[in-house]
Amino acid sequence: MFNKNLLAIATGAALLVGAQGASAGMTGPAVMMMDVQISDTCAMSAISQPIGPVLSNSGDVGGLLAGNISVTCAPGINYRIMVDGGMNGFGVRNMADWNTGAMMAYELFDMATGAPVGDMNPIDPGYMPMYMPAFWAPGIDGFGTGATNNHQLMATVHSAGMPAGNYHDEVAVTVTF
Repeated sequence: MFNKNLLAIATGAALLVGAQGASAGMTGPAVMMMDVQISDTCAMSAISQPIGPVLSNSGDVGGLLAGNISVTCAPGINYRIMVDGGMNGFGVRNMADWNTGAMMAYELFDMATGAPVGDMNPIDPGYMPMYMPAFWAPGIDGFGTGATNNHQLMATVHSAGMPAGNYHDEVAVTVTF
């Protein structure tokens, strides 16, 4: 009787046949479909960090931690992190002092490679605009393992001749896969 009950729980067809039989025996086998959906997706979070402080007129100051981008992709998924030119980007990335309107140029780099980070078109990497902005650089490429990969961004600020103030920018971070 145990075999009939186990088979009845596993398949509906066996429930009808097994429950009607009075004699000990066996029925089946029945086919049961097993389905699982494996997602080929990625998740991303970006956390900024205040850059600096930087002294006024200190020139180009590099190696400043700017933030962290965490990406978790399914195993085997190639991805690219792209960072746009920001809301003050006019050919170069700029931070703006909202009180005075002063603009200070800055650049972002991948800490692991030292390479500039930008938003080069991943669909057609051969395309270049007529006027190549400073942030038109490759993104950060990665490979999904199922675990979270952390990518730290470093900044260089160009503060020579800049008045003291609080400078801000917002950049859009995109992960394509």
